Amino acid sequence: AAIYAMLFLLLPKFRYRKLFSSNRFLQEEQTFSVTEQIITITAPSTSVQITRDKIEKLVCTPELICIYISRLQAHLIPRHYFSDEAAFAEISEFIKLHFDPARGDR
Repeated sequence: AAIYAMLFLLLPKFRYRKLFSSNRFLQEEQTFSVTEQIITITAPSTSVQITRDKIEKLVCTPELICIYISRLQAHLIPRHYFSDEAAFAEISEFIKLHFDPARGDR
């Protein structure tokens, strides 16, 4: 039973690693631009614009900003993308203020 539990926990990691290595878009450098109305994500092969009404859920942790556009799909902004902790905290608060769908005032 312990072997099955370990396989159950490890298989998703291998599946996601294979998905990442086979998807060139996921490996491209991405640039995020955030205004009060729109989040723009650009990469050499694509550009995505996200408005508040397109965000399913927003999760901000001390290490990561997760912008869910569906139950299973999210754009991730890790803390290590920023030069310092203050810059990450500032953009995290800005995104929560302007894009959190849990806030009903916008």
